[in-house]
Amino acid sequence: ADLIADLRKRDTKVVLSNSYTDMSLEIFGKVCNLYKIQVMRSISAKASSRGSVDEIIGLNYEFQGSLPEGVVKV
Repeated sequence: ADLIADLRKRDTKVVLSNSYTDMSLEIFGKVCNLYKIQVMRSISAKASSRGSVDEIIGLNYEFQGSLPEGVVKV
């Protein structure tokens, strides 16, 4: 998060992806605009564990335009 804050001061745009957890929301929510998406996980030790999971996309700038279907601002 400190690196993202430093890059913002330099007018550098950052896009990040991480799993949707309370910790991710806490850490990245301080320095990014967060969006929740569902993604398919096709790799897992157990076939039964494969499926949709929530993921966050973080931007250190304002998204312009309308969000794609299935994307929700957190």
